[in-house]
This record gives sequence, structure tokens and C-alpha cells, in this order.
Amino acid sequence: MGIESIRALKEAAKLPKIKKVHVIAKKSAKKIAQEKDADNDELLEWFKDRRKEMKGVCQHCSGKTTKEDDTKYHYSIAHLLPKAYFPSVATHKENFIELCFYGNSCHTNLDNSALDLMDLNCFDEVVRRFVAMYPAIEKSERKRIPQVLLNYIDVEL
Repeated sequence: MGIESIRALKEAAKLPKIKKVHVIAKKSAKKIAQEKDADNDELLEWFKDRRKEMKGVCQHCSGKTTKEDDTKYHYSIAHLLPKAYFPSVATHKENFIELCFYGNSCHTNLDNSALDLMDLNCFDEVVRRFVAMYPAIEKSERKRIPQVLLNYIDVEL
């Protein structure tokens, strides 16, 4: 250790110490993990139930879906209203359509907005499912609903 490093340490010792701020979490890490596991269990059950309704055919392009693949069947179960924006209906039985994941990648294209809801060949089914689940959507989440779907609520209800 050289003389310069000793001087630097002495100068640093003269500076006021920064007080540590301890913030108490509103929820413990354990509680957060438990809630996440419960959500995952509910979503896993939802996917299993939707698999029973799958036909193995993409509702948009008629391509093959992953229905028969025990580890990837959920790849072809596309949420009509995204789970992140609509947690109140994330596991609603009507909040899905069967789209291919491989091949034409209709599921991925819908999620990435390369394919619009209105362009889907199964748009009538999308509207039917949306109208059926609309009452279950939390009022605070409704501002995120695409206008094209809201137009059918005015007509249908």
C-alpha cells in the first residue's frame, strides 16, 4: 500500500457516512412466491382444461397445432385478451383461440401484432368469446380493450 492510497483512505474517513435506509416490504418474499405459485397452478389447470377443447387445427390458417404434444400443447392456446393486461379474465374459459405455433406461427404473429384480430379467419368466434367474457372483465381493465371488440359490445348487449 503506497502513501497515496493511505492519504486517500484518511480523506475518505473524514467524509460523513451515508445512512443506510431500511425499507420494510409490504409483502414478504415468501408471500410473493406463494401467490405466484398459486397463480401458476391456476393457469396450468386452465391450460389443461383448454387442451380438452382443442381440435388440433389452427382456427386461422387450418395448419397443425401442438395439441398432441404433452409438453408444448399450450403453445397453440392463444389468449384473446393478454394475461398481463387482463388478469381478471386470464383464466376465463372463453379467453382463448387455438392457433398454430409452428408453421405459419399464427399465435406468435397475433401476439406480436403482425396479425390483427380483425384479420383472423375466426373473427366471428373471437367476437362471440369476447362478448361472453365481457361481464367478467374488471372495470379498471376495460380501457385496454381494442375498440373493434368494444363496438360489438354496444351491438350485442
